[in-house]
Amino acid sequence: MFKRLLFFCLILSFSNSIYSQITYKKNEEHWIPEEFNPKTDLLLIQESDLNEREEKAVLNFLEKEYPHSYEIVGKLYNSDSAYSDRQKYRFAAVVSKLKRTMPSKYGRKDLIYYIFDVNFYDRLEKKTYPKPGFKSEFVSISLTKFLKIMLQKKAKAEKE
Repeated sequence: MFKRLLFFCLILSFSNSIYSQITYKKNEEHWIPEEFNPKTDLLLIQESDLNEREEKAVLNFLEKEYPHSYEIVGKLYNSDSAYSDRQKYRFAAVVSKLKRTMPSKYGRKDLIYYIFDVNFYDRLEKKTYPKPGFKSEFVSISLTKFLKIMLQKKAKAEKE
């Protein structure tokens, strides 16, 4: 049983990795808003299903590797919130939770698991940007990879 579960986890990780690379290549040029400047724009980060370890990993990443302004918020679409000024708080990183089901054999229950992905949302234009495909079973991995690669791409574009 353990070997089967281990095999399933390896296959799942491998297939998610391949799918992520394909999706990233397809959306490579379009997943970061051109107007977003991490040095001047505050980034709203949607709060999501983080366990204690993942929350610690995300906060540690933000503290050490994201030197720009950000706020972690619960509701991005609430007009009564402190972030209702869409001009000032224009861009958000939105976390998507995708439910997956692995059919089971021999009359057992299907295995249900979740995959997380992150994308930009322009609150002023009400535009959802494509997901780059940094999917993971862990929110912290998807979010930190999203932010890290976005910073690298913005720094590279600034040099050019």
